[in-house]
Amino acid sequence: MGFYPGEQGGAALARVLTGAVSPSGKLPFTVPKDASQLPPFDNRALQVDYGYYHGYTLVEKKGWEPRYPFGHGLSYTRFAYANLSLDSPSAREDGVVTAAVDVTNTGAREGEEVVQLYVGFPGAKVERPVKLLRGFEKLAIGPGETRRVSFRLGVKDLAYYDVDAKSWKVERTTYTVMAGPSSRATDLLSTSLTVTD
Repeated sequence: MGFYPGEQGGAALARVLTGAVSPSGKLPFTVPKDASQLPPFDNRALQVDYGYYHGYTLVEKKGWEPRYPFGHGLSYTRFAYANLSLDSPSAREDGVVTAAVDVTNTGAREGEEVVQLYVGFPGAKVERPVKLLRGFEKLAIGPGETRRVSFRLGVKDLAYYDVDAKSWKVERTTYTVMAGPSSRATDLLSTSLTVTD
């Protein structure tokens, strides 16, 4: 899928197809497996309500398996993830934690990988998505090389909007911090972060 690549798009695509460059783009949306996973479409409608959940948050809430998950991408090499850790297992509402993960190029050629950081809300007392993207970083990694990538995660980035209070709030609960190559649950390593008073 080339989308709108511009006047040099053909040359760029040829470099990828011939192997001169390893592909490294990631999907900024979810590709459904079936049309029933799409919202209703009426090209004569004057107004459409898609609801709170859409894209990968809807797919995960419904428990659907997508054709390709949010963040999916291909490469001419392979990457392995290991050793996800936080610099602290707990933090206060005004705190910041650092999540770090090792990414190894297990293939025979150099490649670029977009490492993605998600946070899940298993203990939430309010309605929340299964998880939300909270950071990403693109790395160039040589064959056999391991690089450790770090993300600064502000606890305030875990907040939800309280409609009644008309303000953002952070729940004092345990969150799941995940890192990997896409939003697919089986692609992600995970650890826990507890937010305290």
